[in-house]
Amino acid sequence: FRLEFEEAEMVKYCDNIFHALKITFANEIGAVAQKLGVDARRVAEVFCADTKLNISPKYLKPGFAFGGSCLPKDLRALNRLASNLDVQIPMLQAIQTSNQNQIEQMTSRILNLKPKSVGIVGLSFKKDTDDMRESPYVMVAKRLIGEGIKLKIYEPGINPEKLIGSNKEAVIRAIGYLGKLLITSVDDLDQCDCILINHPIIPMGKIQTYLEKSINIIDLADTGWPDRYHVFYHGVAW
Repeated sequence: FRLEFEEAEMVKYCDNIFHALKITFANEIGAVAQKLGVDARRVAEVFCADTKLNISPKYLKPGFAFGGSCLPKDLRALNRLASNLDVQIPMLQAIQTSNQNQIEQMTSRILNLKPKSVGIVGLSFKKDTDDMRESPYVMVAKRLIGEGIKLKIYEPGINPEKLIGSNKEAVIRAIGYLGKLLITSVDDLDQCDCILINHPIIPMGKIQTYLEKSINIIDLADTGWPDRYHVFYHGVAW
């Protein structure tokens, strides 16, 4: 790899800090397991056997906050368990705070652009699902509505009439009736001042069209837009 000096320095920091992170993660999990009478070596053996998601490049590129029905729930459960067992796991306890900071910082970035209307592409916590439970995008939408900003949401995977249970209750509690915010075509985003791309579900040509109309694009999905230095194009970590 040929890198700029600053990039190479950040890679070296990334190497060593990730090693420190992994050691701390394993030790904190080990402390909880030991308190429960579970052999943490066996847990680590099975955990490390998953090279598709666990020990892999997956989830290791800059992106937005996590959400959904699994990660926040299990993180809270383990932290509560550790607290009941009187086990100190400061790194794991800080994860949710850091995740919430991502949401707050992104909301501030949008508000700093002073938009009157914002288009949101993707509302579920990940692509190809209608699950909006603890979706960070719903949390951002809620904050923007609270600031008086008009929203248009393009999410073809969601039919408000088919939502049930806690999924339906969560989105209604956060932003009200979803049907009044949903649009059926990406063309309806043309009049927005800012567009937040959460899922890569719109054609690259449409991004070009938006930029030509001087619409600010915040690309959380890293869609691969070639001109990352366009004045109206904003990424998550660049």
